[in-house]
Amino acid sequence: MAKLYLTYLLLIIAFIIGCENTSVSDNSSLLPDRPAYSSSDSIPIPKLSVGVPIHGGDDISITWTQIDFINYYELEQSINIDFRPSFLIYSGSENIIHYTRSNITNYYRVRAIYGTLASQWSNIGKDQ
Repeated sequence: MAKLYLTYLLLIIAFIIGCENTSVSDNSSLLPDRPAYSSSDSIPIPKLSVGVPIHGGDDISITWTQIDFINYYELEQSINIDFRPSFLIYSGSENIIHYTRSNITNYYRVRAIYGTLASQWSNIGKDQ
């Protein structure tokens, strides 16, 4: 019984010593590196692509490159290439939407949002 007790005590001591030599910051290497975007210019700009109509109909796919570690994207639409006026048609974490186009040419652009910072607007895509 004394031998079992001694083994148990040694395991507890080894555990305590191991815990003393380990801090929360030591485990940070287990997590993926999260960039510290310090300004809007440091956030990568998504690349936008507007697909052709699906099955010859009015539905199109709008996609953009995924940016790691951002909170969400904002996708705008306008009938004018200068985006005056523009309308926010999507805000979310996906990098693809299916959208029903109208019978006039529309322009689209997207940006990545990280906290209170926003990337620059992407390239402009258009349907039709």
